Amino acid sequence: MRKREFENEIEHLNEVVLCEACKDIVVDFFSNYDYDFSNDNETVMLCRPEPNEKIQCECCNNDIAVTSHYIITVPEHVKYEVADVLSEGIGGCEHCEGNDRASFVHSFNNDPWDRDSRIDFNTVRGDNAVLYVGEQKVPDELIHLFVELIICKCGYGREPKHPRHNPEGGVFEPYDDIYTRRDVNEFWGFDFKEFSEFGKQYDEEITHEDLLDFQNHLRNHPMLALRHPTGQVIFNILQKHFDAKAYSILNKDETQLYRGRTRKIDETALTSEQMWAPPPGKPQHGRYNSVGVPVIYVSDQLDAILYEIHPSNEELLHIVQVELLTDKLSIFDLESFDIEFQGFFSEKNEESSPLKTAYLLPNFIGTCCSFIGYNGVKYRGVHDSGSEGYMNYALFNVKPDIDLTISNFRTYNPKITYKMSEIPSIFE
Repeated sequence: MRKREFENEIEHLNEVVLCEACKDIVVDFFSNYDYDFSNDNETVMLCRPEPNEKIQCECCNNDIAVTSHYIITVPEHVKYEVADVLSEGIGGCEHCEGNDRASFVHSFNNDPWDRDSRIDFNTVRGDNAVLYVGEQKVPDELIHLFVELIICKCGYGREPKHPRHNPEGGVFEPYDDIYTRRDVNEFWGFDFKEFSEFGKQYDEEITHEDLLDFQNHLRNHPMLALRHPTGQVIFNILQKHFDAKAYSILNKDETQLYRGRTRKIDETALTSEQMWAPPPGKPQHGRYNSVGVPVIYVSDQLDAILYEIHPSNEELLHIVQVELLTDKLSIFDLESFDIEFQGFFSEKNEESSPLKTAYLLPNFIGTCCSFIGYNGVKYRGVHDSGSEGYMNYALFNVKPDIDLTISNFRTYNPKITYKMSEIPSIFE
């Protein structure tokens, strides 16, 4: 038996008996989708009760005995059309996206080369179907009805499963996981529209389907990205951007840069030389570097280092100032052409889980930029550092003591505090 989440709920819209207040909820909701009940006398029937007749509203369960009640029937095609609109924001469900994430988490947590990084599966789950439908501004009284009518892009939903006639079918239950398109984009590191718009500036076309196919190619063949047509197009875009000198120049007189590294409290202090990027073969997987490829990550705000590195209570934080010795560093600035494009390189998911797969496209971007001749990538920091905002840089093709130097070596003992914030329940 289905668990009820709300006290008042409309189970169906086929000759349902409603009081005037509940009738208005249905009429107002469907009017948002350009369906006008006043043009169809058969969908809303005004009925007056017989003497001594006791009628209850099928939604609020209140007695209707004083004036009148309504019998409402919404055509099936209208309900499906509305449900199709509600489904447009679905990027996946537990039967497709959820399975992909579960497979990824299993592979990640069993990586024999990285036994320290772990992903808690609960952090990569989506919202349940009730929450998703409610966020589409569906009134509480109609949420469960439309939970059973929405449909995922994989085809799951709306149609009951039948072992012979519809083996892939099924109807969403209230607690089934739903993933929005934005959530899917942020998890895997893809945001299709913004990148496509950027490509059009250089007469290069990339469709949603192209990037999805490239996404799958990167998961399976990350070292052969340029063998994929979309990989070649992305490289061409970055090359044309560089040839047009649309890149930014990092100015040594205007930019203060800081770099941080952590060490365990009982370990030997780091030296100034160790504050540079590790030598080839040593670096861990980063947003703009593959395993073993050196990249220097810096920020333009001192207090942002704490939020970018996330030291633990058992670690000390070393910070140095990175000074430029040249004004010739060419930087691929993600906000120079379209501030919305920043979302394509979103790193918000890094706070909760080290999602290596989300690095695949930025890794490819960084590799292309390094090969083409850029000296780095500039991207906006997303963590709340208490400042008005800060910029991060991933620097490559730079030489210590020729292009950069470090100074003002400092050591900090971070003090980490915790604060609990209860998440309100929509069911209370």
